[in-house]
Amino acid sequence: MYHKSFIDSLTFEYVNAFDVKRACQLESEGFPPEEAFTLERFTYIQNAAPTLFLGAYLSDSYSTSFNKLYRRRGVALCMLKEYIKRLKNESQNRDMNGKYERIALICHEHLIPFYQKAGFILKGESEIIYGNEKWFDFVLEL
Repeated sequence: MYHKSFIDSLTFEYVNAFDVKRACQLESEGFPPEEAFTLERFTYIQNAAPTLFLGAYLSDSYSTSFNKLYRRRGVALCMLKEYIKRLKNESQNRDMNGKYERIALICHEHLIPFYQKAGFILKGESEIIYGNEKWFDFVLEL
């Protein structure tokens, strides 16, 4: 495990319009081309649902989220837990029609233990076809 001070030095912020291009670059470094979102898709997400687009930032750099140098240090799990916490908090401040009930996602087989560690429940193999690998459905009830 990496020294706690590294994780403590991170801040989690919603990705703003200025950072969308860099987030897209980091996405393309971390995913196969057939799975990576385009800049247009990232821009749409940032405009349509800015509170669902979270990034991890170091205090001295605003371009480290998912950067290869920062992988396998616990950043993704910390960011996912922060994302869950923010959705729960935001949901508490909404009326019944606007509350988030659950988080649903798909992942590849090698990431199953990661999402289980974060509290997600594996529902089984997904029917979604995206890229070349199988996907698995997960749900976390809020």
